[in-house]
Amino acid sequence: MLINYLTNGTGASPVFTYTLQGGGTCGGPPPASPTTTLAAAGALTKGTAYTKLYVTGAAVTVASGDTIVVGSGSTFQSFTATGAEVTSGSSYIPVSSLVANANYASGTSVYDDACTATQVSQIVAVAINFEATKNPRGQPSGYQSVAYLFSPNYNATVG
Repeated sequence: MLINYLTNGTGASPVFTYTLQGGGTCGGPPPASPTTTLAAAGALTKGTAYTKLYVTGAAVTVASGDTIVVGSGSTFQSFTATGAEVTSGSSYIPVSSLVANANYASGTSVYDDACTATQVSQIVAVAINFEATKNPRGQPSGYQSVAYLFSPNYNATVG
């Protein structure tokens, strides 16, 4: 079960991730599992426009329209995959032309912000992370991380 039409925060700070059977995650950048990394010849230079992201081999199928996030933490950039579907093992992901907002070295993590069809069938929980504050512009006064189990395939003896 996916939560459709729900915005999942920013590229570097997702509100939730889906936990998969066997321990992986999907549905966004960190703390989700990276899809791949930038290849040795795939480094991005700040100020340069790119229409392809050269990667070490896509670990999952990437569909046209998927949000592809390069980097993590405070340094990241979101691209939109274009063209035909990119299959697992591909050496590049075609994206809408976009100028790099920072330098990204080879080996930088690349995330597909969507779960694949196979991953959807393996979802066992959703982890939700949020900050609470007492006033609209105040500093966070507490942090919360909660996992809600909703899969009919969940094994009750595990948790």
